[in-house]
Amino acid sequence: MITTDAELFSHVDEADMVMVGADAILTQCIVNKTGTSVLALYAREKEREVYVVSSSYKAFPFVFLKEENGEEVWKEAPHRVTVVNRYFDVTPLSHITHFITENGISDAPPSFHFPVAEEIQRIKKIISPSYMLVE
Repeated sequence: MITTDAELFSHVDEADMVMVGADAILTQCIVNKTGTSVLALYAREKEREVYVVSSSYKAFPFVFLKEENGEEVWKEAPHRVTVVNRYFDVTPLSHITHFITENGISDAPPSFHFPVAEEIQRIKKIISPSYMLVE
């Protein structure tokens, strides 16, 4: 069965497994569209395997997550209401059973094996205060 994001939780009990994508794969987590983390947690609670289907080139040493404009969610929110609007969330690897990549199926995520240039490290330090750093 394939269904919409909003209806996913209604079908976990009858599902054989849950498959999600990944926008980034890190050493302790994956980053994917908001809702992935809670779906994976619920699936594991219901003893369903959780597969991440992704290209191995999405393995990174770190990524930044940006908070989007809250007016996309609520254009005229009351003064004391803080609207959080994130497009991506972080799913711990403990919620994931297997990874499927162009290299096959594995219990371990693909990993990043390259040195990070000093210039990238400097940029990381500069922009870290403005974005959510995920390593």
